[in-house]
Order: sequence, then C-alpha cells, then structure tokens
Amino acid sequence: MITTERESTVYARIPLTVEWGSLTDITETRVAAEDDPDTRPSGWVAAILIENDTHPLWRGQEEVAVLIGPPEPDDERTAQLRHSVGSVDSPKTYQLWAAIGTEDEWIVDRVGVWEVT
Repeated sequence: MITTERESTVYARIPLTVEWGSLTDITETRVAAEDDPDTRPSGWVAAILIENDTHPLWRGQEEVAVLIGPPEPDDERTAQLRHSVGSVDSPKTYQLWAAIGTEDEWIVDRVGVWEVT
C-alpha cells in the first residue's frame, strides 16, 4: 500500500517481477489509478522502469516508478498520476494498475493500493 497526504507529490515505486524473458523485452511501462475497484483503467500515464541489478542484494527487484500527487500542485513537481479527493473529511483509496508492453503483448495487472489521506 502507498499512502500520501493530499498535498504531497512523491514517487511511487511498484515492484516488478519478470517471470519469462528479460527486462530488454519491455518496450513501454504505464500506470493508472482507479477509485472504483471494479473498473479497469482507461487513462494511463508513462512510468519509469528502474533496473536494480547494479547491486547483488537488489538483483531481480526491478521497479516501475511514477510521480503521484495532487491534481494541481502549487510547486514545480507536477504529478504524472493525479488524485482527486472530493471531501476534506475522508481519505480516498485508489487501485493502482501497471501495464507492461512488449513487442508482442501488453500485460495489465492490478499492482497495489494508493490511499490519499
């Protein structure tokens, strides 16, 4: 679970496991957030693929990273993946999705939960 405050803009790092093939097969990575757990996303944003094989303890722990935060921040760190919290009295929870593209296919899966407090 990833938890952020309404005003914060931070990088979300989502672990990625490659079961078959290698990271070189990946041509594109995207992420999305939906507040309805039964809805598959339609709006995707580009994400960064981080390959952690420079240290033996991190080998095999690749990640997808994306900047998440408020819809209209006042500073220069504009989030790629934005939330919209309607009520100031209650937190909002989103389902995080990742889409990994190769030359042959797109692998789409729900990868976590994002709670905005």
